[in-house]
Amino acid sequence: MVTVQEAKSLIQSSIKVLSTEQRLMTESVGYVLAEDVLSPLPLPPFRQSSMDGYAIHHEDIIEAGTRLPVVGESQAGTRTPLVLKRGTAVHILTGAPVPDGATAVVMREKAVREGDTVSIEAYPVEEGKDVRKLGQQIQQGEVGMPKDTYLTPGSVGFLCGMNVQRVTVFRKPTIGILVTGDELVQPGNELGFGQVYEANSSMLAAVLKAEGVEEVSIRYVPDNKEATLQALRELTEAYDVVLTTGGVSVGDYDYVGTSLNEIGVEKIFYKVRQRPGKPVYFGKKGETFVFGLPGNPAATLVCFYQYVLPALRMMSGRKDCFLPTLQLPITDAFSFAGERDEFLKAIATTSEVTPLDGQESFILRSFAIANALIYLPVSQNSVKPGDMVERLPHGAGHGHDLPGDEVMHPKMLVEPELAAPFYDVMRQLNLPLPPARPLPPPRQKHLLVTEPRSGSEWMMDLLDAHPAICSSGERDFPTNGFARESMVPGRWDLGIDDCSPKRGCMWSFVAKYVPLYVRNYVAWCPAAASDSAVASGEGVSQALHDTHGERLCA
Repeated sequence: MVTVQEAKSLIQSSIKVLSTEQRLMTESVGYVLAEDVLSPLPLPPFRQSSMDGYAIHHEDIIEAGTRLPVVGESQAGTRTPLVLKRGTAVHILTGAPVPDGATAVVMREKAVREGDTVSIEAYPVEEGKDVRKLGQQIQQGEVGMPKDTYLTPGSVGFLCGMNVQRVTVFRKPTIGILVTGDELVQPGNELGFGQVYEANSSMLAAVLKAEGVEEVSIRYVPDNKEATLQALRELTEAYDVVLTTGGVSVGDYDYVGTSLNEIGVEKIFYKVRQRPGKPVYFGKKGETFVFGLPGNPAATLVCFYQYVLPALRMMSGRKDCFLPTLQLPITDAFSFAGERDEFLKAIATTSEVTPLDGQESFILRSFAIANALIYLPVSQNSVKPGDMVERLPHGAGHGHDLPGDEVMHPKMLVEPELAAPFYDVMRQLNLPLPPARPLPPPRQKHLLVTEPRSGSEWMMDLLDAHPAICSSGERDFPTNGFARESMVPGRWDLGIDDCSPKRGCMWSFVAKYVPLYVRNYVAWCPAAASDSAVASGEGVSQALHDTHGERLCA
């Protein structure tokens, strides 16, 4: 038996990065670059205006109110180069080419147009004002994205803007899953006495999909030695990684361990000093790695997050393989006996973490509502409220699953760190932070997410009963955002400043915390902003539609 840290070290020293492949740029999110990407052109590829206004020569403005004739217009997409003569101005739009001879752009708010002339109210005008230089973002031949970069939606946009259509990346592992157990019945079939529905394969397939692993095959075998042996032989020959659930312990009908030995899998470790998930196996046959996961679902998921997920990321070329940890104060006392470290399912905010009820390895319900794990080593086997503990994130949701009850499973779209700016604002306003435990959501409440109306009358009004409903704008907070009980009975309004660069993060914040309090809501954004909102929020608006209610675009 090895310790948790020894198991991680053995995995880290055993795993190698996989071979490379070419992928379309639009299909490369979640992959890691295997080589540098050089920019084939400068960005921007021409001098570009960053404002709507007037292109001028800065030395022509000798005082506020200098009047110049407007001799032309430059729009985004203009293909004919313009030349500015001294003593004249060209009307220019954001993103348009700056005419040769122009040295600055004066924003339209600082200019007064009268017929064919314009009065420049700004003085003095700085050379280069509101002009994006040729290659200001990146020069031709410069490394646009270095090797080992993890590609995000922002990476895709940046590289596509350089006309990069394909990239060389480390491929992701192929996965074969083996599920064993005579007691297991596939969902959709009728249960017999002594049987349970099989959920581990669906759970593993879901978490693999979330990680971007595309090739996953699932095999089911009864508790039979020959069937287990044959399935493992075929899977280890066909896939980069084989995951088994159940049958790896020492029961009379647990054949996975002995079968792995018979087909020549080299055992690297078996059993980890932890709870849940002690009977976990890690081995290797040729270039294929094998993880034998426990049959109990909560133990399966803990072991996946701690050992399998980091291994898959290493094979894919990622450097941030293990889950990030954070020290937070625990809200409840907890103690345990024995010589095994504990992983506790928990609810975490940025300020504290609360262990949930139902920590047994067979209980998945607490995992379904958790958004974190608490790791307690044996050296910290007794903690009291306020003690600092190690928090590890995982991608779970909030909800309840009593038979016949309404089920709500919102997606945890961001980690709490991404919501930190909003917590800072709430602290400055002396507003309560979201509690560690989700409050019972009002069944009759509805939330309408809209754009704010102009004017300072829309001040934020956060009620104690709904402290998680929060909004932020880039300027003059809180006038650019609001959260208040709507004049429509039983509904809440929450506004987000359309001009705020934090819009995407705000959508994520809404998606994460509003479901703790509000069961049904509608997310709305104007048509002009809908595409950018979805892009900047990595599909958050669509996720709202998928999980909770209706998303409307005007």
